[in-house]
Amino acid sequence: MVPVYNDFLCGINEFLFINIEGSLLCITVRIGDDMWRFLAFDCETGGLEPDRSLLTAYFIAYDENFNTLGDLDLKIKPDNDEPYIVDAGGLGVNKIDLVEHDKIAIPMKEAKRQLYDFLSAHKPEGKGKLIPVGQNINFDIGYLQQHVLSKKVWDNFVSYHPIDTAGIATVMKLLGLIPRSEKTRLTNLADIFNIPFTNAHDAKADTIVTVKVLRAMLKKLGGNINVD
Repeated sequence: MVPVYNDFLCGINEFLFINIEGSLLCITVRIGDDMWRFLAFDCETGGLEPDRSLLTAYFIAYDENFNTLGDLDLKIKPDNDEPYIVDAGGLGVNKIDLVEHDKIAIPMKEAKRQLYDFLSAHKPEGKGKLIPVGQNINFDIGYLQQHVLSKKVWDNFVSYHPIDTAGIATVMKLLGLIPRSEKTRLTNLADIFNIPFTNAHDAKADTIVTVKVLRAMLKKLGGNINVD
């Protein structure tokens, strides 16, 4: 039996487990009639510095059984034909061809509207919020809050307790469920759980694989999760 560590019980019937550096490393459990909804996402940028352009972002909303409720695939360019801010290192990783990208990208102003509408459509009713899911998710959250929706607007829709697969992997190492020698990059985690992954650093592919990894992790941790 895998040990479970209660963090605290808050006022909206929510248990939190194993919180490290602000990230929820296992799962949020609600009791009563509150609705669970997850928001998985990934971003690809023009580099690691905060001022680099946000180029792509992909989002999937899931219900508590990981049934897909909807998705949003954003290809983004600066408003008013302003120049992209990128560096060779960033584009070398995600392989985005800016010439081809620009042909299909929408202005940032339109991306902001679409993301706002998407979050509005999928936020749980009542006091609940979308639970964010990702790999090294704080980087993506920071980029979205800087370039797309302000932190204040984002926090209206999205919980501030993210589920980060990289963090869960660290806990699984501590529990002896993953060899400590293994790296926690998404490609490595996909290999550990025998999940095919051929298009790393594509926002859509990364998001889909991250959710598959999460479901496999929860299954390994003893959860009643269908990993198919």
